[in-house]
Formats: sequence, structure tokens, C-alpha cells
Amino acid sequence: MISLGRFLRVHACDEDASYVRALSLLLQGIELHTLEHNQEDYECFQAELSGVQRGLFPKISIPWTFVLVGRAIKALEEYSRRTAGRLRAQFTELQSITSALSNAITTMVSASEASLGRLRAIQAQLLAAERMDDLRLVKKHLNDCLNDMAVEVAEHRNHSECGRARLAQEAQDFENSIDCAQRRVASDPVTGLPPRAEAEAALSKVADSGVAAVAVVLTLKRLKQVNSRCGHGVGDSLLAKLSAYVRSGASLEEGPYRWSGPALMAIITRNVSFDRIRHEIGRLVADMPEYEIAVGGQMATILASVGWAVFPVTLAVDKLVREMDEFVVSQSSEDS
Repeated sequence: MISLGRFLRVHACDEDASYVRALSLLLQGIELHTLEHNQEDYECFQAELSGVQRGLFPKISIPWTFVLVGRAIKALEEYSRRTAGRLRAQFTELQSITSALSNAITTMVSASEASLGRLRAIQAQLLAAERMDDLRLVKKHLNDCLNDMAVEVAEHRNHSECGRARLAQEAQDFENSIDCAQRRVASDPVTGLPPRAEAEAALSKVADSGVAAVAVVLTLKRLKQVNSRCGHGVGDSLLAKLSAYVRSGASLEEGPYRWSGPALMAIITRNVSFDRIRHEIGRLVADMPEYEIAVGGQMATILASVGWAVFPVTLAVDKLVREMDEFVVSQSSEDS
């Protein structure tokens, strides 16, 4: 049993150094054996634990040891929270794609009523799915149903040329539905906004339509510094508050979307001048309120620094995307 007096001594004895060494080995084991799900999150987690390990030395004071332990626990908690969010997003995406698949197949009117009934039952199972095991079971049922439907479709195709033409059209509709489903991804876990893939699709759609439009990019400056000093939770909170402010304060026809890193993107198609839009966005950013953020158990008031720019939407969408990305990078130079 370790006495309290031993912990209160000014200089650590050899036995205390052994405890510090054991703690360092434990942190190394956590760093080495934590599963990697997202490379950026994983590298940040490893860097944080490495920093904690560098702070452990044989004659470290006991109070400072507890500070480092708390820092390690917080790093593990943040990594677990972000990883859990990404896993939930992936599950939702898979569930959405499978749902779109079953919806597309039910439009194939050449299938029997019995097969369509089986598909509707599978859709109900999909909506109730909460775990990956549930989705695997739905996948098995769907595979069996599709195999049976393939036999039915083959029989219908042998009946008439009209039936074959109809099935060809239905198959094309089915493929288009699957393509749309595969492009869908879960909402951004931090802001709840549609992700960049949907933003780029919206830009292409507006450009192809020929409607005069303007893309607005807003980026939160010094986000990396905020994350480094106050933790990712504070940075995420600021980004979420920015997205909520933009949604409530701007007249947007499309968006906002989570673009990349600290940036949001929206599309304006109103029949107003380019200068009028610039004036509205400038006033929106200038009127941004201060936010109270919890930092280390205390409330701190932070005024978010936001950079912004507007770009005409043209048919050269690839060039437009590059220019928007270059703007975002230029606004993040203070984090370098």
C-alpha cells in the first residue's frame, strides 16, 4: 500500500520513478493500439499523447502528473467522440443507399405483387435498423428477393418485345437512382449542413441551367489556433454557431453547405446586382455577434473572425472550385 506521505515528498524516490515509467508505457500502449478511422483525427490524437509523454520525467511532481493524466483523458475523449460521429455518419449513408436501392426496385412494375410485398417488408426492416448487424440481415433478405425477381423479370422479357423495352427503361431508371444514392453522404457532424459533394453538385446544376448566380464563401479564420489552445470542442462550437448565423441571417437560394475545413458555401440566384450581394454579405459578417464559449469550465466571450468572398457561377465549374479553394487557403495563412 502506498502512503500519502510518499506522494507529498518533494523529490520522487526510485519507486515513484517506476510509477512514472509505467504510466508512460501505458500511454504508449494506448497510442499504438488505438484504431485509426480518420487519418487527420488519428494524427492529432497521436500528437497529443506524444506531448503528454514528453511531459513525463522521473522526478515530475505528483500534481503535474495528474494534470498530464487529465490531458490524456481529454484527448482520448475527443478522439472517441469524433470517431463515433464519423461512424454514425457512415451508417446513415449506408442506410440511405440501401433505402434508395429498394425504392428504385419497387418501381419495376413487371415484378410480381408478392415480390413487391417482400420489398416493402425489407424497407420497413431497413427503417428500423440501428446496428450494422441489422443492415447485414436486410442485405441478405434483399439479395434473396433480387434473385427471385431476376427470374420473374427474365420470364416477362420472353413474353413480348414491349415488355423487354419497358424493362430496359426501368433498368436505366434503377441505375440512375443508385448513382444518385451513392452521391449522397451524411450531413456534416459538426454543423449539420450538407457536405461538399452536394455543394459541388449544386454548383454544377446552377451553372448548367444558365441562371445568373453567385457563390458565397465564408471561412472561419484561425480555427486551428482555437483548436490548439482551447480544444476541438470550442472550434466545433464556433463553426456550428457560424453556420446557424448564416442560415438565419442571409437570403440564400442554395445552402449553406460545409465546404472544406473552416469554410461554408452558399449560392444566391436572386435577380440583384453583384455589388448589392457583396454589400449584403459584408453587412452580414460585420453584424456577427459575440459568442459565449465554455473554455476550461469557464465562459469566455469570443468574436469570430470571418473572411468572405463572392464568385460568379459560370460553366467553368472546375475553375470556380479551384478559385474558391485558393481563397480558403489564403484565409487560413495565419494558422500556418
